[in-house]
Amino acid sequence: MVEKAKVEQIIGGLYDELIGFAMKYVGIRADAEDLVQDTLFKIWEYTDKITTLSTLRGLIYRTLRNKIIDFMRKNKYPKVPIDKLTLASEESVDEEEIFDIWKYVDKLPEDEKTVITLRFKEGMSIKEVANAMNRSVAGIKSLQYRAIRRLREMIDNEDKR
Repeated sequence: MVEKAKVEQIIGGLYDELIGFAMKYVGIRADAEDLVQDTLFKIWEYTDKITTLSTLRGLIYRTLRNKIIDFMRKNKYPKVPIDKLTLASEESVDEEEIFDIWKYVDKLPEDEKTVITLRFKEGMSIKEVANAMNRSVAGIKSLQYRAIRRLREMIDNEDKR
């Protein structure tokens, strides 16, 4: 059995890296954070069963990978081959093989592109985006809704090809 303090230290050191890993697949920071939190909570629940720290990193990534797959299936995300969700060492991930939502965002009208970028890449709140774009909160919500709907249409159309 390992010390919880050591597990906590490793988890803390991996947090940003795990968010980045999840963002590559889900593209929305809030979803990535939720997935990482769920993963870390699950790992923490089983800390008593972990016998060696050498396998902890791989276990965390494998758990996060599985959570991402479940999330993408449940939320009907664009299809990403499961083998593209690599384990443990993400230095081995080929950037070109990863589903990139941002290539679709670049095709959006400028206002929609700005809203999506500020909200999900920069992690700003609706209110912060409204202030930055000098618009109402309701206007930003509407613009975000249209942008997401347009992104889904683009992705769906490409999947049908």
